[in-house]
Amino acid sequence: MPWYLSRKWPGVLFAFGLVLSLVTDPKVGAGAPFMTVAVLWVLLTGRARKVYWNARLRTRAALDERDSRLGM
Repeated sequence: MPWYLSRKWPGVLFAFGLVLSLVTDPKVGAGAPFMTVAVLWVLLTGRARKVYWNARLRTRAALDERDSRLGM
């Protein structure tokens, strides 16, 4: 899976924003931009992630069907 479709990096970014907002003054809102970018990242790449996994599942199903036809 490409790194930009992974949920790991937005999660890390969100956690960094959360820790930053807990450590700094709440009036400053230092962690808000990081959390906003993380949420937008997940929302904007959701469709691409779905297409990626559907393509993988279709490929796997085609290979399984081919193997069953060949008697493997």
